[in-house]
Amino acid sequence: MGIAALLAISLDSTAVRGEAQKLEAALRVKFQAYTLRAADCGAAGDGQTDDTATLNLCIQTLPAYATLDGEGRDYRVSNLNLKSGMRFRNFRLIKAAGNANMTSPVTLDGRTESKADVLIENVEVEGRRTLETGLVTPSAEDGGRHCFRIVGRISNIVLDNVSGQNCATDGLQLGGQHATLSDEPEGLAVQNVVVRRSKFNGNRRVGIAFEGVHNAYFIDVEAKANGRTIAPGAERSQGAHCAHVDGYCFGTGVWTENDHDAAGGAFHDVYLVNITATANQTRAFYAYSNSGPLVAGFRAKSNLAILDSRLDAGFAPIAGNPMAIQFSSSSPDGAGAVYRGVTIERSDIAGTIGVRSLDGLTLGECRMASSTLGFAEYFDNVAVRGTTGEFLSSLWLRPDGTPGATVIYQ
Repeated sequence: MGIAALLAISLDSTAVRGEAQKLEAALRVKFQAYTLRAADCGAAGDGQTDDTATLNLCIQTLPAYATLDGEGRDYRVSNLNLKSGMRFRNFRLIKAAGNANMTSPVTLDGRTESKADVLIENVEVEGRRTLETGLVTPSAEDGGRHCFRIVGRISNIVLDNVSGQNCATDGLQLGGQHATLSDEPEGLAVQNVVVRRSKFNGNRRVGIAFEGVHNAYFIDVEAKANGRTIAPGAERSQGAHCAHVDGYCFGTGVWTENDHDAAGGAFHDVYLVNITATANQTRAFYAYSNSGPLVAGFRAKSNLAILDSRLDAGFAPIAGNPMAIQFSSSSPDGAGAVYRGVTIERSDIAGTIGVRSLDGLTLGECRMASSTLGFAEYFDNVAVRGTTGEFLSSLWLRPDGTPGATVIYQ
């Protein structure tokens, strides 16, 4: 599609919401009326007793496409393991303090056996990050003590009205975990996810992290005040300290990264509608790729939209370039596009937009904090409509390294 055509297109958030509703409706119709109360399994639900073992046994014995209902009570747990074909609803989960990695109150683990058809509704997770110890970064998932840990081969998942706050790693970890060696959309590990009416705030690393995802919708979601140290005197291995590399706190609101030099960590068809990602340590949205066009099975990460949202450069903006949104890559200069087809529309952005190895960005009807929209290199087909300001670049080169990269303003 040419740049003139890009300028004419406005992505309708109502239509995006409709597609998400279709996915959710197709999943909900599969469930039977049978409901099992957590109390019937013997769970105390008093917020003091460790209910981990009791609830995990209850989950294992729950009939297919039935519901486990917590009746809105408080349950102290370390690591609950959900399974395919279940609804998990009306729980307030309090993380049992500890120093064990890969312990998340809500876990859906599809690394060895794929998981599908799971509804998670009205579930609150309080991570109590200040009580978590033994965290070392960088490490696998920076400890993997997320509020919601959904990893491996996963499909047809809905999180509706959930909250993941104050966890010692991420609010929501949604990742293929290097489960494929192809970036073709239908081959990615995580398929068909809807997250709506939810909050992921105050976590040690990021609010939402995703990798290897196709057809995902994040609608009416908060990812605020993540990645920050909340006790200045805390040791770096404690949950009260931020996640860090070389002493640098790097947490953000929404983060997508493949950290391995192989295909399988792409994203395709990802929509963020009415997202509030503010007051995080740095940036509202960050995309990074360690793979690129020279890697076998690579296909550019494509079709990502941020609509009707509020984003800023964070509590401690990157020095000299307060980016609210950044697309970055370690792919060699001139190797080709790593990202293709990004739309940002009708959003308030208190910060700049950083673009690298990206072909096709539409920025429409946005309210920016400064006349500098952002910085770009190895880019092409940037279209700006109804937005005041300009993109800067010291390298007017296309992703393949040839001269002639274009930005058109309308």
